[in-house]
Amino acid sequence: MNQVDMHNLYNQCGISSPTQHQQDAWNALSQGKPVLLRAPTGSGKTEAVVLPFLHFGGQVIPVRLLYALPLRSLANQLADRISSYVQKLGKNFEF
Repeated sequence: MNQVDMHNLYNQCGISSPTQHQQDAWNALSQGKPVLLRAPTGSGKTEAVVLPFLHFGGQVIPVRLLYALPLRSLANQLADRISSYVQKLGKNFEF
């Protein structure tokens, strides 16, 4: 997937333009490389991992994603956000 396609996928999810760390994570994950991402709160770390997973899951990256969070309320908020991305992208994933 080229950069234009990546931007279109982010736009489908309501994100006007991916940040540099989201682009870097996308590029690494699309090549099957591991990613360790450290960025400020609210900078889109979740989307940097989740959107490539929704697109490449089962191809160049594993078909399952384990995302650990310290609080149940955060887990519920994240599940709602990911669920909205799944619907917007027309994917068929179950949590």
